[in-house]
Amino acid sequence: MPAKLKTAVLGATGYSGLELTRLLLRHPRLEKPALLRRQSDTEAVCNLADIFPALSGNGRYPLQPPFVDGA
Repeated sequence: MPAKLKTAVLGATGYSGLELTRLLLRHPRLEKPALLRRQSDTEAVCNLADIFPALSGNGRYPLQPPFVDGA
């Protein structure tokens, strides 16, 4: 069986990002996507299920900033 493809959703905290995430999670040949948010989004929220309760109970969906600080 071929390796699963890696994907990412930029803007995962928006409605389109949520819908894209739901589609990617159901695809059998994809890994769980990396969920990226803007830096200006609420820093306290670190799980997509905290924003969209419909995802709760299905595992953790950690949110990450899109750029990694090299310092």
